[in-house]
Amino acid sequence: MELEKFAAKYFKMTPKQTMDTAEDLYTQRFISYPRTETDGFSMNTKELRSIVSKQTKHEKWGSYASDLLDSNKGLWRDPRACKHTDHSHPPIHPIKFSNRKESGWKDHQCVLYELIVRHFLACLSEDALVQKTTVEVDLAGQQFFAMTMTLYKLGYRKMYHYESLFLGFSKFPPYTAGGELTPMDLIVKGSTYSSPQNLSDEDLLSRMQQERIGTDSTWHLLINTVIGRKYVERKFDGNTWRYEPTKLGLALFNGYDQMKLPLWKPEMRAKMEKQITMIKNGTATKKDCLRDTG
Repeated sequence: MELEKFAAKYFKMTPKQTMDTAEDLYTQRFISYPRTETDGFSMNTKELRSIVSKQTKHEKWGSYASDLLDSNKGLWRDPRACKHTDHSHPPIHPIKFSNRKESGWKDHQCVLYELIVRHFLACLSEDALVQKTTVEVDLAGQQFFAMTMTLYKLGYRKMYHYESLFLGFSKFPPYTAGGELTPMDLIVKGSTYSSPQNLSDEDLLSRMQQERIGTDSTWHLLINTVIGRKYVERKFDGNTWRYEPTKLGLALFNGYDQMKLPLWKPEMRAKMEKQITMIKNGTATKKDCLRDTG
């Protein structure tokens, strides 16, 4: 799920394109099994260092991998404890070294492999050190808030450069708790409500995970099926790819809604998948689930 979200956000790849690419890298034995939600490594330090050592010759991140292995640098940190596991596969990580010159990969293969390697190295690196400052101002009984962050130490961010911690934050002058300030300008801006944006790949994946629709093996397939049936179209809004319902999709939604059939609601799909799992685990029978549905 996280790999699909990251690839959609940074590389504009569809979830299906991401998983197809990851599976291709897996079959070539460049990365580990990609269909997993496990986020903690069970390997010991020696095994992890062995994987890192295979990346020391890469022209982009090889020097960082070497520094990570250098005990005198003090950059190495054992990965954090696991929060989620499927009890089968480790987090997605590189298996062997490759670069574009050696493999002849296409762009989408290169960027996805690089993301996986950099994410793996970041998991073994020291934390970035950041100071967050929050300012609360009382102006004639009205509360105003602002926040900024100051980076003191790069840590893992030295080589993991995909997102900024400080996007949208302004630098503050030094403040003292309980101090006073004189406003230079007081401006009231008017605005109007607008309709919410259509879901991006990242948004849609998060909602599917939240509603418990699909699994790590099927999320990208479910999305691709909906597109293939022409219920939605994936359109670029100048910045992000978003899903826009088609006339067919809207007609189907309105038809179900007018017939008062909840077949379009996400909880319906989630309930069905839960029932299938119960049948699989032997905690319910097919008749039980059909009776409950009826």
